[in-house]
Amino acid sequence: MGNQQGVASKVKWTLGALVIATVIYIGVAPFLSGGRHMKQFCLQITPQMTSGDLHALLKQTDYKVMERGEGEKTIVTIVDKKAMGRFTCRVTVDEGNVAGADYVLND
Repeated sequence: MGNQQGVASKVKWTLGALVIATVIYIGVAPFLSGGRHMKQFCLQITPQMTSGDLHALLKQTDYKVMERGEGEKTIVTIVDKKAMGRFTCRVTVDEGNVAGADYVLND
């Protein structure tokens, strides 16, 4: 009987450790590495990139994308939804081409 309790205890401890590791990976990791990933992504968006190339690049990600017009320009806000919008890239598109892209930390 004592051996079965020892095995059960080890299984419970292992499952508990897996649950904690999963929570850390899903819940905390995006806040630790999300900024670096968004900065790298934002650096890929270069001036004179076409709007079509920008949208093709965005399709390769799981970032949330919001667009709004400001006169002749379009502002594209790219949000890391895993980090609840803490890391964003703000892209200005003018006449079909990227005019600039800026990384923004929302703290």
